[in-house]
Amino acid sequence: MLNPNKIILGTAQFDGIYGISNNKKLSDKAVEKIIIHSLNKGIKQLEICSSYGKSQDKIVYILKKKNLSKKIEIIYKFDKITKSELSYLHLFKNEFKLSSIFAHSSNFFLSKKFQELIDRFKNEKIKVGVSIYEKKELEKILKEKKIPDFIQIPFNIFNKTFDDNNLEKKLKKKKIKIHLRSIFNQGLIFLNNKFLKKKFPSEFKNLYLIKKEIKNYKENIFSLSVNYVFQKLKFEKILIGVVNYNQINEILNLNIKKIDKNLLYFLDNYKFKSEAIKDPRKWKKK
Repeated sequence: MLNPNKIILGTAQFDGIYGISNNKKLSDKAVEKIIIHSLNKGIKQLEICSSYGKSQDKIVYILKKKNLSKKIEIIYKFDKITKSELSYLHLFKNEFKLSSIFAHSSNFFLSKKFQELIDRFKNEKIKVGVSIYEKKELEKILKEKKIPDFIQIPFNIFNKTFDDNNLEKKLKKKKIKIHLRSIFNQGLIFLNNKFLKKKFPSEFKNLYLIKKEIKNYKENIFSLSVNYVFQKLKFEKILIGVVNYNQINEILNLNIKKIDKNLLYFLDNYKFKSEAIKDPRKWKKK
């Protein structure tokens, strides 16, 4: 079973529709159920992001209403310093359990304003992290005097950008811990063939072959996606978003196991025509 201490509950789905495989907007009641159920199951950290619409307001309201403000740790991720962001930061620091602040991009992390903010927290127990997409961003950050405590990176069976032993050694040497995100690549692997063919016509053959190979090994795609990241990288936390509280049970009840070596070799070495398939920022809008 998956240790709940490994999980950070993501909140991108809490306001509007997020992810290519998600087409349902969550009600406030559904969000409340997810948060409470996650806490009851031992998940102690929740990421709030300033760019996820009104989700942070919903979360603040729910945690206060249910007297949970001090029972769950908040990771606050933002990409600009405005009165609004500083107001939330002040709120989370003083009325909640703020465990860390994250820069939503490498550029923001390296900005003078965010670096000054780090100085303000240097005598606090609050950690600092940064969310990145590419290796060159990390190399740039590692050259700075003020380095983060955490690096949040995407990793999944489509995106293996950070599958690099030397990179892991560098991070370990500097005592930087890894947080993973996008382990399902916004749910791409779960889409049916009809949608995939329409959405990614040039890559459909490759996507179909991957799904077929997984099926040949009688693997569950959801389970395989999780086991793949556990087998490939050493990390401290994994950010996971859900659209209902039953998915929390599904995640926690997963049997973490090794993947068949032949299937693993196939997944490690499969190539796509374009690098765009691994980066949702480059996908065409619906």
